[in-house]
Amino acid sequence: MKSGPTLLSTPTSDARELGFTGWLCKHFPEMSWNWPHLVYLRKQLLRVTHGEVDRIAIALPAQHAKTRGTLVPYGAWRMLREPGLRVAIGSHTQRYANKISKMVRRMVLRAGGIIAEDNRADEWSLANGST
Repeated sequence: MKSGPTLLSTPTSDARELGFTGWLCKHFPEMSWNWPHLVYLRKQLLRVTHGEVDRIAIALPAQHAKTRGTLVPYGAWRMLREPGLRVAIGSHTQRYANKISKMVRRMVLRAGGIIAEDNRADEWSLANGST
């Protein structure tokens, strides 16, 4: 008996269909995503995603997952979700911005994204055109 084609999940469709929280839980289950401040931040980031606001500032004490629990996964998710999206990361030093960029890139790869040929820490892109 012949069956129809199998629909495979792609990184882009995964990011669109699961939503931010679902995508985080699927690809990074070892992390705890239910801390109240992270839940609140994800709600605010979704306001940015939906165009309700065009920017937010996050002020939390040190070691409260501003970078690894918010900035890095949100940037990776948006780049996978929206082909052609341009993402900028600002930091107090270029060295730290490069470090964040590398974290985003690793997260994208772990979620199945494909990096285009340019492979510099300070400037890289996905095969879907996001930079």
